[in-house]
Amino acid sequence: MSLIKCPACGSMVSDQATNCPMCGCPVRNPGYPQHNPYNNPYGPNVAPVEQRKSNTWLYVIIALLVAALLACAAYFLLNRQKADTAPDVFTPTTEEVEEAPTSTPVPAPREEETRPTAAPVSIKHKVANGSYSMDGVITHKQKYFFDMDLKVNDSEVTGRYIVTNGENIYVTLTGSIDTNGNMKLIEYKNGKPTGYYFTGKFDGSVYSGTYRSSTRKLTMDFSASTF
Repeated sequence: MSLIKCPACGSMVSDQATNCPMCGCPVRNPGYPQHNPYNNPYGPNVAPVEQRKSNTWLYVIIALLVAALLACAAYFLLNRQKADTAPDVFTPTTEEVEEAPTSTPVPAPREEETRPTAAPVSIKHKVANGSYSMDGVITHKQKYFFDMDLKVNDSEVTGRYIVTNGENIYVTLTGSIDTNGNMKLIEYKNGKPTGYYFTGKFDGSVYSGTYRSSTRKLTMDFSASTF
């Protein structure tokens, strides 16, 4: 057995006593384990363990209420933020619906423009198509006389000429003529080019220019006229 101090008068009382013999103040609750009422922060008539259990449940209830309030506030703020950021939905009025066209008109297919085809342009040559016979002369250190027969067909020219000095030499000709009368004739002998050619101007009656060699530096003047 030990002595404890009475919380009321301060007298020393047995720890088995329920009341102070001096002032009658209760010092222990019957039916509870022995404890020191002086050092009990909850008071002499309350068991510390039961008091702590009651306080724990109180704290739990308060925490649950606070958590519920925080959850409700967060839900409200979240829904308000979504409502503020949601795009505005345009709802047309009755008048706008009546005025709106029922369908978008589709433009009619555009007909392709057919351009008239240009008629082929006929090239008008200075010299008419046909056959021409001419007498001519080639002048170098001496004169070489020749007879020339030509056939003009648009821009193509064919024919032959015969050198009449001494032995008669037959040479075939082929060439071309443009719209301005510029005519070039290349001579062939036995089907092979000789390397000589006529180049000059032909107006249908007179053909004059130069007689040249493509292999030698040789240029001679010539002139021929129709008969």
